[in-house]
Amino acid sequence: MRPSRRSAGYAVRRSAGPQYGRRTSPRQYPTTTRRAPALFIGCLLLILLILCCSGSLRSCRRWMDARREASQTAATEPESVAPEPVPEPATVYGTAEQFARAPLMNSVRVVIEDRHTGGPARGRGVETRADPGATLHVLLQCRRGGEGGNVYYSGAPSAVWGETVIPDGMLLPWPEAEFGPLNIRWFKIEPTKTALSNRSGGSFFMATIEYEETPINEWANQWSVPADVTPAIHEPSLPGYGTMRYKVSVSLADPEGTISKSLESVGMEQMMVGGIAPEVPRLSLRRDDSFLGWLFAWGNVPYVFASASDRGDRNTSRHQTELFQGVDGADLIYGALRKVGYDVTYSTTHGLAEVATTLYRDLDPTGPQVYEANGQALTWSEEGIRAGDIILWGDHAAVLLRDGPGRAEGVLDIDDFVIHTRDGPPAEATLGSAWDTRRITILRP
Repeated sequence: MRPSRRSAGYAVRRSAGPQYGRRTSPRQYPTTTRRAPALFIGCLLLILLILCCSGSLRSCRRWMDARREASQTAATEPESVAPEPVPEPATVYGTAEQFARAPLMNSVRVVIEDRHTGGPARGRGVETRADPGATLHVLLQCRRGGEGGNVYYSGAPSAVWGETVIPDGMLLPWPEAEFGPLNIRWFKIEPTKTALSNRSGGSFFMATIEYEETPINEWANQWSVPADVTPAIHEPSLPGYGTMRYKVSVSLADPEGTISKSLESVGMEQMMVGGIAPEVPRLSLRRDDSFLGWLFAWGNVPYVFASASDRGDRNTSRHQTELFQGVDGADLIYGALRKVGYDVTYSTTHGLAEVATTLYRDLDPTGPQVYEANGQALTWSEEGIRAGDIILWGDHAAVLLRDGPGRAEGVLDIDDFVIHTRDGPPAEATLGSAWDTRRITILRP
């Protein structure tokens, strides 16, 4: 007969305590002790669920509000109309006889005619005043027929090939009636980024400036065009002024519909450490011949923190600022000083006090953000401050441009305008937004 569960044998085994590998009888632990962890975890999950739901509700409400605001704006404002793209220029063809007579094309270049100083059109590093500006010309070198030698075709009145002025009689207009029309395509070359750093990794290393070539279809098939420095892929930083580079391609198309004679001038493939090479045709338009006017020539040039030469030093002839490749706050000022005859090398903001006269030191903007010296507001006058004075914040620099219609007319305040470069190409800005409203020092070149 099997023993009952109530028998002594079972009681003895239970009273001997839990065996290894067997669960202890639940009657040894209070019910509340067993349920406490489960209750705690359940409460925690409930709290998390409530928080997530409230966050989702807030996000949903913000999304609904944004949608409602967008729909109201769309109902009250007219739709913006994208400008119509300029159609690609059609290829032009001559006759079979013209194509057969056309000379062998050796090379093509962009040359720039300086309408301010005059002289032969040249192909690199033209720096001139925006008024009267400059003209771009195609300069095509071809092999002369049976006489041998070269002949040059251009719309320029005179031009140089390399460093040599092309003699009279060798620079001619293109004889379209004899050789047929020439297909001409113009391009602007500009940096793809407006701000870079040579110290982005914490130590000096020349940043790579990338460029883009944009066809200017409005200039198609023209031998000469008025120079325009307006960027094609960015907003102009100083409208009407600044730096731009150019490229041109030319081709002759035969009547069969193929293009078998074509050339391109140098473009963005011509690079050096620090930026695009000087061989690429460049035009820099300034406002006037003063120190202040020269600052405008660096419009559209990207901001490059710690701009330097390709040798990582202050070598001036190969400095990024000197070559209009990139510029930072202090070097913009050094570059303009060099253009008006100052014998200075590129340096930091702290070095500007050594090349200019200190007018006022450690000025504090008091009251309604008006700068004072000895308790008196600084006036725009020969005795006070004037356009072209340099503003220093210690680690940043700008140049006074004009009195602004702000807090106090005729005296220096944070609404007056400066020209400077910071996180973008040189541009105009108010004194208060150029850096901050800390104490400033004013220098005069």
